Amino acid sequence: RRALIVLAHPEKTSFNHAMKEVAVDALEKCCWSVAVSDLHTMKFNPVLSRDDVTGTPKDSNNFNYSAETGLAWKEGRLSRDIVQEQEKLEAADLVIFQNGTLYFCGFQVLEPQIAFSIGHTPEDARSQILDGWRKRLGRIWEEKPLTFAPCSDFEMSFAGGFLLKEEVQKKQKGQKYGMTVGQHLGKPLPADNQVK
Repeated sequence: RRALIVLAHPEKTSFNHAMKEVAVDALEKCCWSVAVSDLHTMKFNPVLSRDDVTGTPKDSNNFNYSAETGLAWKEGRLSRDIVQEQEKLEAADLVIFQNGTLYFCGFQVLEPQIAFSIGHTPEDARSQILDGWRKRLGRIWEEKPLTFAPCSDFEMSFAGGFLLKEEVQKKQKGQKYGMTVGQHLGKPLPADNQVK
């Protein structure tokens, strides 16, 4: 099994780094192969720019980021740093985003491991949080992922806008609950959908 930890925190003495270290140790003890993308150490540039595309843009006078990167993706012209991170994601069986921010994604996601106000948390409580994280990672493969709407429910194209398909929206009209947190359609959230 292969894990990828995407770490986005500049301070090596931070709790985020401690959680990353515990994750690497715990997963490797369970025979996982672990890759770490430390975005700050890598000097990964999160700012969208023309540099994300190699070669000549389709319209160099009016650079439309979405259109140009979509075309570059199809033609294999995305910048090497983006391609390398995409390859790591594709190879991973488990991805841990260690940055304190939650994202909703199009793949299976486990319940977040949340620790609030770490800067104001006593040392013994921080140790307990890290121990709990270590124990959880020892059995992480046994956890049931949270439920998200499958990609097949969406128009998965630039032309389609990655929007929920009309037939799916029609089917959901008669439902008591929304599909997921990300696609609730103005209805109550499904029970036990995003939290345990």
